[in-house]
Amino acid sequence: EKEKEKEKEKEKEKEKEKERQKEKDKRDSERARDKEKEKEREREREKERERERDRERKRDRSEHERDREDRDKGRDKDREHTSSDAARSSDAARNAILDRIREEKRNATEDSRDEAMQSGPVGATSPPEEFPERGKLPPKEKPDFKPSGKLQEDSAVSFRGRKLMWTEPRDSALPTKKWRFYIFKGNEELEPLQVYRQPCYLFGRDRGVADIPIDHPSASKQHAVLQFRQIVTESDDGGPPHKAVRPYVMDLNSTNKTYLNGQPIEPRFYIELKERDVLRFGFSTRDFVLLHENSLDSLAPATSPSENKDDEAGDEAKDDSVLV
Repeated sequence: EKEKEKEKEKEKEKEKEKERQKEKDKRDSERARDKEKEKEREREREKERERERDRERKRDRSEHERDREDRDKGRDKDREHTSSDAARSSDAARNAILDRIREEKRNATEDSRDEAMQSGPVGATSPPEEFPERGKLPPKEKPDFKPSGKLQEDSAVSFRGRKLMWTEPRDSALPTKKWRFYIFKGNEELEPLQVYRQPCYLFGRDRGVADIPIDHPSASKQHAVLQFRQIVTESDDGGPPHKAVRPYVMDLNSTNKTYLNGQPIEPRFYIELKERDVLRFGFSTRDFVLLHENSLDSLAPATSPSENKDDEAGDEAKDDSVLV
């Protein structure tokens, strides 16, 4: 009986041990489930933080794009204002030169008419027919915008280790008139440039090759070229054709264009220039007014031959510091 009682006690102990083991396994499984749930919640929180970061990046990107669009719009408006101001300034400078020339020519016409009437027959009441009407200038010739076709025939050359964007055409020639550029910056008149000592002049920001430097950030390294060309023209009086040297300008694919009388010109084409034409390069505010020696006679007072020689010597010394 005692042995049986001991066996029963052992069985009961084993049952209790099994119960305790089950309880322990149950608690372990609950802890494992709690840990898994905690990991799941942590993953959800990480996903939510990632989504929040994505939304924040999108907001920043949209704000950056809006700022960039606003800057582009402001830059376009500034360019439009600059172009309009440049056109108005060019027109103002050109009109000022024209008014001065008209005033001098009117005075010269009146003096010539008075002399002709005094030397004419007695009783003459009308001026000679060769004098133009008072206050009017002869009609201005229209520029020739037709392509010459000679540009493609020439090959590019190098100068001082730099490749030039244009070459002189076959009809390049020295000018027969003493052309000058009168430079205006707003209402300020700067020192004029003489452009009759060589057949071509290169405008640009690269001082290594440019004959006339343009120190403005909107100008290209090789911006434009002034080229004198010898062409065959018809005589006004019906006589035989004769040769004449005319000035031409060509834009060398510049970034911010070359303006003639306030209008951009077509790049890579020679455009004939006339007296009193105004050039502007890029967004620079300097106006280059083209005049020649006959125009200067009506704008400047007469000087003695010795003074002219001194002026020419001084101009040559100045040109040597500007022109290559």
